[in-house]
Amino acid sequence: MNCRYSPLYLPAADLGSTRTAREHVRTTLDTWDLAEVSDVVLQVAHELVANALEHGAGGAVGVFLALETDALTVTVSSEGVPREPLRVREVEPDDERGRGLLMVDALADDWDHYVTPTGVSVWATFTCLNHGQEPPR
Repeated sequence: MNCRYSPLYLPAADLGSTRTAREHVRTTLDTWDLAEVSDVVLQVAHELVANALEHGAGGAVGVFLALETDALTVTVSSEGVPREPLRVREVEPDDERGRGLLMVDALADDWDHYVTPTGVSVWATFTCLNHGQEPPR
């Protein structure tokens, strides 16, 4: 099986990093002939990067895209362990925050997180992109 991989490392505590991450994701998806899913993937990647910058320990953030035969995975890694387990929260209509993972849950086919020795990584997967064909070269 062929797998494509595209990493991006962002500086710590730079809110402009969300724009850089979006540009990287968009360019990568265009290169991989996946422009048809770019809006959804961009929204999820943006949310995961924004969360990493806001809730991380202030260190660098990594954004990793992996394309396999039938799935694209976006992983965002940051330093620092979250103060509470990552989960979709219930929000009230007047709440100004707290909908990010709800959106990720609705748009991605699957998502979760894992704790690393230095922080946390959150991944989201989008399946059946190429209908069983090898990823583009």
